[in-house]
Amino acid sequence: MIKPTSFEAPTSDRFVVVVRVNTHCDLSCLYCGFSKDMHRRRRSISVPSLIRFGEVLREFQCDSNRKVLVSLLGGEPFQWHSLIPVSNQLLQFDLSLSVTTNGLALEDEQTARFAMDCMDEITISIDGLGDDHDRLRGGKGMVEGLERIVRRLVSKRGPDRCQTKPRIRVNAVLTRHTIVGFETFAHRMADWGVDALTFNQLGGNDRPEFYPENRLLEDQVLPFTERFPGLQQELRERGLDLCGSESYLHRIACTARHQAIAIDDCFPATHFLFVDELGVASPCSFTTDC
Repeated sequence: MIKPTSFEAPTSDRFVVVVRVNTHCDLSCLYCGFSKDMHRRRRSISVPSLIRFGEVLREFQCDSNRKVLVSLLGGEPFQWHSLIPVSNQLLQFDLSLSVTTNGLALEDEQTARFAMDCMDEITISIDGLGDDHDRLRGGKGMVEGLERIVRRLVSKRGPDRCQTKPRIRVNAVLTRHTIVGFETFAHRMADWGVDALTFNQLGGNDRPEFYPENRLLEDQVLPFTERFPGLQQELRERGLDLCGSESYLHRIACTARHQAIAIDDCFPATHFLFVDELGVASPCSFTTDC
């Protein structure tokens, strides 16, 4: 079992370990390799190996004096039957937890209570409003249900969300269709009481057949980039952190115009690790097979 390195950490004292606990999902997302419509072998991470790695992370946290956040995702992590007992065990190691989910499982009151009690951060994947989200995710009327879920989670934390946890975050995938309504979408997330909004551009590795007709276009990214600082400030004043930097937007713009750029600022294994469902740890999900 490898131990993360702790030299010359380029960011904060927090060390993030993203763990893909399974490859099962209950949605038919058009861009995702874990869609329930994909014919593939489904796996879940070994519970004993994850617990052992949790013990390693506890030692690292003590030795390095850096807080470790274990971020659980899938597939759909709430379809992993061991999520609750393993989370409780990791909490016993004094590790912080977060989860990324399509949000549907949080309709269940007991599941939502577990997430609220155990997680420092809950990230819900929402790609747009109304048909934009439903079309990409293979459902109907999903956004209305997710709004109800998010508002309920926010209300359970009390009136002063700056002093309470978990942090409620939404992540959106930008396609050439969803980027058009992103500003309206972002303000709606502020209406719901979301704390942070992150986004990533559509990628082509998982579903290459979907990518060409849905990827971002250069003439869309330029106005998006120009408008971004103003939108970021507007949302900050409303209590929502729109996450994104100049360098992040530059990378999106380069992809949109088919320009390859070097990534020389990732500092592998100094502040982030990725663990896949086979228990393989690597600097990121792109290097697991290297």
